[in-house]
Amino acid sequence: MVKFVQIRASSGNDADTWFDSYWAGAKSVGSGSDRLILGVTHTFESDTDPVVQAKFFHEQVTKGGTYDGDLPPAVDVEHNPGKLDKETFANQLKIMMETCSSLFGQRCSIYTGYGVWSRLVAENNWAQDYPLWVAMWIDRNPADYPTLPREWANNGKTAYMWQYIVRADGRDFGVSSERLDHDRYWVD
Repeated sequence: MVKFVQIRASSGNDADTWFDSYWAGAKSVGSGSDRLILGVTHTFESDTDPVVQAKFFHEQVTKGGTYDGDLPPAVDVEHNPGKLDKETFANQLKIMMETCSSLFGQRCSIYTGYGVWSRLVAENNWAQDYPLWVAMWIDRNPADYPTLPREWANNGKTAYMWQYIVRADGRDFGVSSERLDHDRYWVD
């Protein structure tokens, strides 16, 4: 079993106050092939300039150095506090993704669910070029493949990660947190 963790670094232009502590703690777990696979997440806020967000996210994670995680940095697309129309939202998100990918030196990924994506983002021809971490919650262990947003489904793309349970009791898995999400990671 591959053990991995995604840690939120920032949201809009606000830092997650626990990021540095969680990142250091996760890096100290195991060694060699037994260590945790690490990734970082930023929550996209439609009421904040996407270039400012991308730069803030990068700085929170790298502290002026380089990203030393294993998974592609992820941009979480869940809500629209700026109340942008779907076309403007898609354009702002595209700028965010391009800027993040440039700053991190690798293609960043998008975290979203089918319903959220359909509600917030206009149909486009660029999103499917980014790795997808899809949210589709179920009440049992996943056996089937999740429903993907149209940009990936219509272009024969797949997800690299699937969040299938949200806020389970982490104590059942040896983690002190009472709120733990469950994800499936497909390794190439």
